[in-house]
Amino acid sequence: MEQHPPSDAPTASNSPSAGSPSETSTGQPSSLHQLLQELDRKVRERTQELAAARTHIEHVAQAHRELLGRLDQELQQPISMIALETERLLQTPLAGLAPEQREQLQRIQQASASAMHLLHAIMEPHRTPPAGLSRNIQPASIRTIVEASLRAIKDAALAKNVQITLRNATQSDRILADARLVKQILAQAADYCVRHAGTGATVQVDITPLVQGQAIECAIACTVPQADLPSDLESQFAQQRQIAQQHGGQFVATTTEGNTLRLTLRLPINGPTAAPIPPTAAPELRQPNPTASPSPASQPHAPLVLLADDHPVNLKLYGNLLQHIGYQSLIAHTGAEAIQLATSHRPDLILMDIQMPDLDGIEATSQITHAPQTAGIPIICITSFAMPQDRERCFAAGARAYFCKPVNLAQLSKVMADLLKFPAGAPSPHPPA
Repeated sequence: MEQHPPSDAPTASNSPSAGSPSETSTGQPSSLHQLLQELDRKVRERTQELAAARTHIEHVAQAHRELLGRLDQELQQPISMIALETERLLQTPLAGLAPEQREQLQRIQQASASAMHLLHAIMEPHRTPPAGLSRNIQPASIRTIVEASLRAIKDAALAKNVQITLRNATQSDRILADARLVKQILAQAADYCVRHAGTGATVQVDITPLVQGQAIECAIACTVPQADLPSDLESQFAQQRQIAQQHGGQFVATTTEGNTLRLTLRLPINGPTAAPIPPTAAPELRQPNPTASPSPASQPHAPLVLLADDHPVNLKLYGNLLQHIGYQSLIAHTGAEAIQLATSHRPDLILMDIQMPDLDGIEATSQITHAPQTAGIPIICITSFAMPQDRERCFAAGARAYFCKPVNLAQLSKVMADLLKFPAGAPSPHPPA
């Protein structure tokens, strides 16, 4: 006969499972299960804390890089100009300077050299790698990059009551680029506009497609008081141009009618390997003024030196040096112009600045030294950034000598004289160490 269990005995449906993780055989919650839940909660909390700390560190590191970039950009050129001008004055014949004046100039020269060396030491770990070194090229949203760069200068804009407006005319804003470097360019450009715009002004940022959608342009513009308009605008953005060129793009700084300052970054959407963006206009050739009176340095048999530099102060200082030692000079303001003038005028020697618009000095040097009609022209490369790779890259491109700013004009004069003594194709008197 079938037997039934007592009504209060546990049935199979409500009896605790022997393997239940949540309760023991007495019906109490499992202490092991509680411990695992508590451990899981702490792991999630700790993970969130680490993610927040990592985000904070990245923001601090980016702000640090941007600050160092501004210091490098705003201190390097003035220090270099002081050193060059002091060196030029020290080249004045002894009768032109009192002993006290010469001693003071020597102190200034030593101080400027120390300041430049200190700036190089501080900036060396943070400077942008030259073209050819690894970059983190990944798909990115240009709008996201622009918005991040504008957030980086938000406090500076608020302090001056400057309004920032963003207009995006692109259908698709995806590009292949190093987002960190592009943000660095745009943040520095926006910061420059905010600092030069008048109080209460508006900084307009426009994102527009170019070249039938194969490129994107980011333009940052503002109205600047007449007294604050920069006189040497192009020379202040050498690093930005270099980064843009590494991406197959361009960085252009201009002022237009109505005191409008416009900083423009153009990038191909398919990354650095895409076809380069065509220039908006051919570089203007600035030939020497044919009506100018000939100076002692421009006599028929004086050596002709091509100065390739986009900074007017450097051109003036080097020009004064060449005139003082009896050389003629020819001026190029871009790398492309240097190649054109080297081909058409066949100078005896070239002083080539590395950081120049549209084509950097190293590429221009390579093209000149590898062209049959200009291969024998000795080239001296000059740079402000003093990155360890620059020296090797200059000599690999065909340079015969290399100087880091601030340039010792006496040493430069000696090297130029040595190079001019050697016929084309002779071993360099200043080979790489």
